[in-house]
Amino acid sequence: MIDQQLVMRFEDGDDHGGGGCGEEEAVVKTTRPPVSRRSLRKILSRLHVDVWTAQHDAKLLDLLLLRRTRGGGGVGDLTADDWSAIRAELNAAAGSAFPVEDLQRRLAELRREFDAVSRIKDHPRFTYDARRRVVVAKEAE
Repeated sequence: MIDQQLVMRFEDGDDHGGGGCGEEEAVVKTTRPPVSRRSLRKILSRLHVDVWTAQHDAKLLDLLLLRRTRGGGGVGDLTADDWSAIRAELNAAAGSAFPVEDLQRRLAELRREFDAVSRIKDHPRFTYDARRRVVVAKEAE
């Protein structure tokens, strides 16, 4: 077991007598050993951390398209029940635990990216390579 000492200094501006310099020291002994790497790995392996991937994007877009073709409305017409069902299907398929808010936030990000690419694609100095699905520009541009 490792013995460690921690010294804490308390400064008091009023100088209530005592040491004359207005400082007190307290020594606190701790006997807690440092955490081992093995213990850290064990703790971290129990944590479940969801990371959004391209597969999540594909599944989310597939589910949104499926809902749209079934219901006939747009994505903006989805109800809270629709979003809950999409969340449940996505999480079951991907083994994740994302809340509805994360799905809606990701959809908003995809919309912004789509709008940006659409504006670039229509710009007169850029072209779009449909085969590679990329926007192409000369190096000078």
